[in-house]
Amino acid sequence: DTLEKGGDLSKVPGLIYRKGNEQVVGQAAWIEPKEKVKGSNVNDNYAMDEFPLPARHLLPMKKYHLGTIHGRKHFTAIQTKRGCPWTCIFCASAVLNTTRVITRSPQSIVAEIKEVIAKFPFVTHFYFNDDVLFLFEAHIKEVCRLLIAEGLNKKITFEGATRANQVNEPLMELAKEAGLSRLAFGLETVDTEMRKTMEKKVPLLDYGKAADICEKYGVEAYFSVMLGLPGENRKTVSTTLAYLRQARNIYQCSFSVAIPYPGTKFNDIAVAGTHGVILKDKDFSNYKRYGSAVTQVGDLTPQDLLDLQNEGFVSIYSAPWRWIPMIKRQGVLGFVLLMFRVFNAWRKILMKEKLQPWLGHPKG
Repeated sequence: DTLEKGGDLSKVPGLIYRKGNEQVVGQAAWIEPKEKVKGSNVNDNYAMDEFPLPARHLLPMKKYHLGTIHGRKHFTAIQTKRGCPWTCIFCASAVLNTTRVITRSPQSIVAEIKEVIAKFPFVTHFYFNDDVLFLFEAHIKEVCRLLIAEGLNKKITFEGATRANQVNEPLMELAKEAGLSRLAFGLETVDTEMRKTMEKKVPLLDYGKAADICEKYGVEAYFSVMLGLPGENRKTVSTTLAYLRQARNIYQCSFSVAIPYPGTKFNDIAVAGTHGVILKDKDFSNYKRYGSAVTQVGDLTPQDLLDLQNEGFVSIYSAPWRWIPMIKRQGVLGFVLLMFRVFNAWRKILMKEKLQPWLGHPKG
């Protein structure tokens, strides 16, 4: 509207843009909660309902695919809430003020799904990109009930991420009926001391319980690991990999390298050089979770972290019981390509082990 009327873009709330070589930062777009929803543990009056829907018509929607347990599907992203009330050291939530949570009404969420199906009937999968999908149990249950009541559970599937200690059988049974096909959990590590340092306040036992519940109701459990957090060493990595390797009800895992993004407590630790962490690279173009590492943790160099990332990938996806789910997600061709990556990573590991005596760096 401002562009069409020839107005001043710097006055548009929430807009950041470049003007020549200068960066122009507009006033923050801030939605204030009005009041607590009656009869709910949701802490605002669906403030997100004020936001317009995404302009999906501007995107090449047919190009977005995602592998699911039901095969590769056209998908789109959707949100039910913004924010996470916890403050893990690898997240900048405190600085960005995203510990404040605002939500959408279940009705608006389902209405958006219906609109997507009407405009893009080929889209049959929805990725709920909430930080914590099950944060408010009453809220997500109402979303699921509406999906079932509208018959949308016969047309779509969906997935999201949540904390392991928020999973229970009644909720999982309802979510599965509504179309839930995959649920992701941020395990990061199984080392107790590291979990204290990273302020990951989820009991380790709850991850096994959550995976068991997922298995019981036919929902794929996806676990993510973060290598290189304070306190990491070869033993802690091996222990985490052993946990995942033995867990037959965990079918998919990701192994990212912990990156000290600005605004995080992890960045403060890396810059100060405490907890055995040394920042080795300040070039933000290298601040990537895959194929790049910018810190040394204890005696683990950035290259060691990358090697361990490869080892984790091989450890998980060389397990035969994970092959059928992989074929379902990616198809035969995708599976072949993935196994080629596994073989290539495995070959590099073997080559390194053969060369180590000559390089004078025996494995610790």
